Amino acid sequence: MTTLLRCGGTLVSCSAQACTEITAFGGSSVKVLGSAVLTVCLMSRRVRWKLFVVPDVTQLPVDYILLGLNTMSGMDTVVNIPPHPQRPSLLFRAINVQVTAVYDVANLKASREPNVSPTVDLSQSTATFLSWIESASVEDIGNKVKANLRRFKWRPAEVNFLREDPIIHQKPFRLRDDKIDALEEKLSAMVAAGVLHEVPYSPTDHISNCFVIKKTSGKFRLVTDLQRVNSRVQELDLGYNNDYVEDVHGCLQRLKSRDSKTGEIFYALLDAKDAFHNIPLVAPSRRYFTIQFIDHNGDIHYYQYHYLPQGFCHSSQHWLYNVALLLRTVTGLQDPACVGIVWYMDDILIQATSHIMCTKIMKFVQVALQTVGIDTNDKLTQPSLSLEAFGLYFSGSRWRVNDASLEKLAEATASPPTNVADLRSKLGVMNYCRNGYRSSTASGSLSSLAAPFHGLITPEATKKTRIRWTDELLKQWNVLTKAH
Repeated sequence: MTTLLRCGGTLVSCSAQACTEITAFGGSSVKVLGSAVLTVCLMSRRVRWKLFVVPDVTQLPVDYILLGLNTMSGMDTVVNIPPHPQRPSLLFRAINVQVTAVYDVANLKASREPNVSPTVDLSQSTATFLSWIESASVEDIGNKVKANLRRFKWRPAEVNFLREDPIIHQKPFRLRDDKIDALEEKLSAMVAAGVLHEVPYSPTDHISNCFVIKKTSGKFRLVTDLQRVNSRVQELDLGYNNDYVEDVHGCLQRLKSRDSKTGEIFYALLDAKDAFHNIPLVAPSRRYFTIQFIDHNGDIHYYQYHYLPQGFCHSSQHWLYNVALLLRTVTGLQDPACVGIVWYMDDILIQATSHIMCTKIMKFVQVALQTVGIDTNDKLTQPSLSLEAFGLYFSGSRWRVNDASLEKLAEATASPPTNVADLRSKLGVMNYCRNGYRSSTASGSLSSLAAPFHGLITPEATKKTRIRWTDELLKQWNVLTKAH
């Protein structure tokens, strides 16, 4: 009998040979014997979980989220697994959350050498960092950042396919003349920035289409259709998922409770411009991200991404892993959240107990981002007692779903969805706004109420698949929408 755990909010210490232990931010560690990927059935959906194998006798704090299912773990949920020679089974219990399985696992693969050399001691205490920055000048901050990041490099993204054949080659289509102009302008700018390189046609490249859509501001957004690429990509290797914040709520749980002498809590916000375009792709992975378009003359042009593209399913994990690596390296802290620095997607939130401290920490993070080539000037919110970030409204030591998100929630619950795409959109809004639901455990939780509808989103369903509403299903929808 072995115990398989996926621990939220942990670091994985890797030796030159293999991953050997899971270390919590508090310092306690658990030995790792191996890893496994289980295909698990939830209703009619199949998902794959990467799990660590640890000794039978293993103790971790209750607040560790095993398998990342903090809601389902409070529901005595039995999760069925497709037939396998070893017939593993998983069981979630309400309080003493345990997950056990009989599973024939392979030894851990040797991890590759990271592309960053540690430059600081990551055991620096919170008090030491706050004491230093409280008296630091702008020049001191610049010198500290420069010293800590002198050998820092982004860890390039490596992408592997489950299968290479057949080569992806979407049929090119021609846009309207005005959109061709907008697309050429976008592509030229990305070539100038080094994100894209124009390349000749190659039969070994996987080629996807690209186009532009007009935003409400009147500007155009480049869209790369990577659905087929995403359907073939392998799971990420060890390391990435340990720094991947699954949702904004998991991010905020890392913020510490803060006592202020004045009773005031200050917030600041930085936005990392073109975040994904800062993470390079390793050379062999670039051929998966070749795009094409037809110009005014009917000629087809091919471009290849040298940096992470928007629309790739693992771009957020690669980015979040790297930004965690950056902030830990520059602060010298195992978890920068202990000094009020948290990040979600391309936003970095600063929380502090004084205007001066908030300003200095914000400056420290801004200089760190600028040192590695990230512009933050477009969306910079100076320290204030309240602000909006992550779709939430922050004020004092509390936060709530912001008004814009509540309006979207009202729209989502106003009428039943007509097709799978509409259903997926509405469930996504409800999940994002789940703090507004009365219950977070047992039968009244959002996961429980939404379960019948997640079952409608099957692998065979397309976004236009119509939903067949029965009286019972409509009744369940009404219960779901009236629970908030």
